[in-house]
Amino acid sequence: MQSEESAKGDRRNLLVSSLGCILISLVALIPIILPVMVIDDMDEGLTAVSAMTSLILFIVGYKIAPYMGTNKWLTAFTITGVTLAIALISAFTGG
Repeated sequence: MQSEESAKGDRRNLLVSSLGCILISLVALIPIILPVMVIDDMDEGLTAVSAMTSLILFIVGYKIAPYMGTNKWLTAFTITGVTLAIALISAFTGG
């Protein structure tokens, strides 16, 4: 059984971690939403968002590859390709 002081510290750590997750989510989401808000034509906005997310996923794959011990280019193209395939499948199936 935990002491009250230990439980209080755990709750504080949980709160700080949760706020950090919210902040990271917002920072990652804002650049993706901006083209839809700024560009008047919805199709062009969604195309811009799709291009931006593909570029971001490519960069993430390229940068994370050394930590995984894999080829940078292969990892970047694989992550981007799998994500685009999932998006295309969901678009064609109405998702």
